[in-house]
Amino acid sequence: MTSPYNVGVGVAAFICHDGKILVQQRTGAHGAKTWAPPGGKLDYGETPEKGVAREVKEETDLDICDICYLGYTNDIFATDKLHYITLWYAANTKSADAKITEPHKCIAQKWCKLNEIPSPLFLPTENILKDSGAVSLLKKYL
Repeated sequence: MTSPYNVGVGVAAFICHDGKILVQQRTGAHGAKTWAPPGGKLDYGETPEKGVAREVKEETDLDICDICYLGYTNDIFATDKLHYITLWYAANTKSADAKITEPHKCIAQKWCKLNEIPSPLFLPTENILKDSGAVSLLKKYL
């Protein structure tokens, strides 16, 4: 069966520092004006862990360590004809000096407590936060 939809693999990380996580307000692509941790598409031949570290570096200029898999989400953006499986991670960083390095993708960043993430949430972020097992693992990083 063929489908008019594109299917891809995404990676995203809840970056933890001093009991807070970094979130960004998206712009441009699907999910504009929503909030989410840094992330993006997995490149061909890349491991998910290397992909999420690359995406975080590209979007924030932060280096991450202690990367831990949290789970995945299955997200369909029918209006955009996109379907993503997103692999979610928690990671630590030694610096809170995040930068907006891709202003065409992100218009704001902030460190916040898990229960203080701004809304509206990007669909994959909303979905992973409904997974109690993933949230439980994430809280161990905070």
